[in-house]
Amino acid sequence: QVHWLRPDRQPFTDEDWTARRADLALLGTLDGHEALLLLNAGDEPVAYALPGEPGAAWQIAVQTAAPGATASTATGQIEIPPHAVTLLVRPPAEENA
Repeated sequence: QVHWLRPDRQPFTDEDWTARRADLALLGTLDGHEALLLLNAGDEPVAYALPGEPGAAWQIAVQTAAPGATASTATGQIEIPPHAVTLLVRPPAEENA
């Protein structure tokens, strides 16, 4: 199952799809892990509220704005630079315990 989200974690509406937004998130699963793909096609940074319980950690797997960056995590929210894509992953709940 795939969920399309706005930066505020709310689901995309019909109005969002027709508004020609430059920011969106795709939440789904990848090899049993939760995967969150954040896109910012705009000219300004966008802060995304991350799904999950407060304090839930997401591993940053890919950042097009920082291709050589070392592995790190994000909690709460993350800022995506202009014209960038970031992929975050989180293991299944039983592995987070």
